Amino acid sequence: MNTKSSPVVIESVEPLSPHAKAVLEAGQQLFLDSVEVGREFCKTMVGTALTAIPVYVGLIKLFLPTGSSPITVIGIGWFVPVVLFLLSAAVSVGGHLPGRTLICLDLPAEIEAALAKATARRFWCGVIAFVFMAAGIIDCVYVLSSI
Repeated sequence: MNTKSSPVVIESVEPLSPHAKAVLEAGQQLFLDSVEVGREFCKTMVGTALTAIPVYVGLIKLFLPTGSSPITVIGIGWFVPVVLFLLSAAVSVGGHLPGRTLICLDLPAEIEAALAKATARRFWCGVIAFVFMAAGIIDCVYVLSSI
């Protein structure tokens, strides 16, 4: 296979139309926002997951008979939602923190790869955190309904 490419000949150069400029700016903004959306979601999940723990413990205290402990009434299973909420918060922190890779700003391909990696990492951290949070809520409802 021939790996040599033919030279590119530029015949005329015209300025970008206002429509083309607007589309280009919108594309740049979408590209940059794709990283920030995942980061903001993970930031919100950290607070939500950590807030769910005292709310759950308060509900346990509210529904338990006076003078009894959660372990005697529910067993050790009462602690599972707390662990799931903590896991959700921990994974969300992983999605919120910046990446640790060094990139060379002179290489556009390296910048694209780093942005794609950051976007994918934040997406999967958000999904996993949401799954842990949903499982914690479901287990919380199950535990509270078994009292």
